[in-house]
Formats: sequence, structure tokens, C-alpha cells
Amino acid sequence: MERLDMNCWRRALNFGILLCCLMITVACSKEDDEESDPLLEALPGELTLTDNEDGSASGFITLNTNRRWKIYGNADWLKVTPMNGEPAEGEQIITLSAPINKSRDIRKTVLTIEDADFQWRRRFLEVSQNPGGLYIEKKNGVFTVNGVTFKLIKVPKGTFTMGSKSTDDTVEENERPTRMVTISDFCIGETEVTQQLWQAVMGSNPSKTVGENLPVVNVSWNDCQDFISKLNEMTGLWFRLPTEAEWEYAARGGQRSQGFVYAGSNTLSEVGWFTSNSNNSLHEVKQLQPNELGIYDMSGNVWEWCQDWFSASYYQTSEEFNDPVGPSKGFMRVIRGGRYNWLGYDCRVARREGENPQRNDVVIGLRLAIPL
Repeated sequence: MERLDMNCWRRALNFGILLCCLMITVACSKEDDEESDPLLEALPGELTLTDNEDGSASGFITLNTNRRWKIYGNADWLKVTPMNGEPAEGEQIITLSAPINKSRDIRKTVLTIEDADFQWRRRFLEVSQNPGGLYIEKKNGVFTVNGVTFKLIKVPKGTFTMGSKSTDDTVEENERPTRMVTISDFCIGETEVTQQLWQAVMGSNPSKTVGENLPVVNVSWNDCQDFISKLNEMTGLWFRLPTEAEWEYAARGGQRSQGFVYAGSNTLSEVGWFTSNSNNSLHEVKQLQPNELGIYDMSGNVWEWCQDWFSASYYQTSEEFNDPVGPSKGFMRVIRGGRYNWLGYDCRVARREGENPQRNDVVIGLRLAIPL
């Protein structure tokens, strides 16, 4: 009996050893197959789509396969052509395409590339698409809404001295001390928002002085947010008001700045409407010289709302030096640029004021911006 039990034990042990050897052999074979699988040869782990001239984005991967394969993914914004394929000799090109990314954020998804006959042979590909800044540039910043065309000017990133160094008695303490500020790439309106553009978006014109190519006025900061929200819905883009730092950087001419007191000149009458040349009236956009970047009317004509809360002591207390966005709270919003019915010192590029965000006035309008 003991001898019989010993034989059973030996047979079981031998079977177990044989089974282990078989499993190891299969595993090694599987690993070898996976490593040498032509389907997976030279596949990248990630891919970023590239913006195209036509407002789309695309990329591709190359498969070397003699087996059937499939690709799985669940992103509704990404199209993969083809999604599956039959055995073929040599390379097969898989195209990935998407409409332009009009969101503010990078979007990502993961594709699974799988051998259709041996599902455990697979690789994963992370596909990402950046916001469509290049799309905006390739359109040369020109947009049309309900038949009305408007343009934004690219302002390349750079560092500048924000505030006023002048000791002139017309300089306010809220312009001091100067500070070095770095701004990322963005676009800003070639002109103020005109009444015809506001009408095209909102279906009405709040301005008391009426004219298609006049800046829209009598709009509060809150009104501007409603206008921008509706414009973004219509275009799928992400327009906003410029930050105060962006506004001043653009007004000074960005990287092309020649250090003028006003936006494009040291002689205000060349670039801006104010009490000495305006005949006390609002003027159409683009009637005077632009600044170094080709932007019009940033000195004079109308004050322009900025995104930031206003604080008279902000320059003295803030430690924001990279793309500053202003105080986290406040009672007034920043206005910049001066107005047609006041003195020249109001129109300096460093001049800053605050205004109740609910106030609408005949001398306050807005200018659009968009990040890149």
C-alpha cells in the first residue's frame, strides 16, 4: 500500500514538473512572439497631432504587419483610418485626424492596437492635441461672425517694464513702482470692438452715438462678459478681455517697442483721439496711425475694459511677474487707454484707472484678446 502511494506521489510530481516546464515554454514563446511581432514593430508610445492649413489636425503611424489587426478607441473627436486591416506585406499607414481643437485645454485619448488573432499582443498609443493656436495664426487672425469680419494681431511673448518711470506730476502713484513682467504669446484686437460686430453677436447696439465702424460704447464690464460668452458659443473659440499686463505690453509695441509715451508715437495726435483733435466726439476706428505691432487706437478714443480687478497698490504689493492676472478680488475693474474728451496724459500707455464693472459710459468700450 505504501509502495502504491509512493508511485502515485511520484507520478503527480512528474506531471507537475512537466506542466511547469510546458507553461514556461509557452510563456517564453509568447514573449518571443510579442517581441518579434511585426504588428508592434517600431510603434511609438505617444503622438501629438499637427495643425493644418485647412483648420484640421492630423498625424499618422506606420504598421509593419503580416497579420490581421484592430484599433480600439473611444474619443469622439478623433478619427482613425482604417480602424482594422488585413495581412499585408511591408508598411501600412494609419491616419489619425481631428477637427481643430477650439478648447482651452490639451485633449488626450489612448488607442489600443491589437493583433486580431492573438488579442494578448497589443500596444497602447497616447494621442494628444494642443489648443488650436496655430489655427488662429494660419487664419492670420481674421474671423467672420454673421457677415462681420474682424482681426486680431499676434503679440509674441516677451518681457517688458510695466508702469511709469516718469516723475511728471500727471503720473499717478498707482503706476509705480515699475516692474519687469513676462507675457506669453497671445492675440489682441486690431481695433476696439466695433458697433457692427457687437450688433452681429448680440442683435442690438447699446451705443448712444451710432455708427457701424465706431467703437461700441455704453457697455459695462458685465455686458462685455455676456458679449464674449455669446461670441465664443458662435465661434467655438475662447475670446476674452486682455489682462491689464497684456494690454500694456501690446500698447507699448511688444518686442518691437520703441519706447513711446503713447501707443505708437510720442505725438498723441498722430495715434489717438483726445480733447485737442477729437472735436469732442467719438471717431471711427483705424483713422490714425497704428503702433509698432499694427494695432490701432490704444491711446485715446475710448477707455477699454481689461479682465483684471483694479487695485491702486497692486504694483507695490504683487509678486506676479509671469502673465499676471491682477488681484483675486476687488470692487472695480481696470480700464486702459484714455478717451476722446479728456487731456493727453490720460492716453499714456502706462495710465491705469478702475471703474465699477456695472457702469456703462459713452467713453468706455472693449478690445478682444485670445491666448495662443
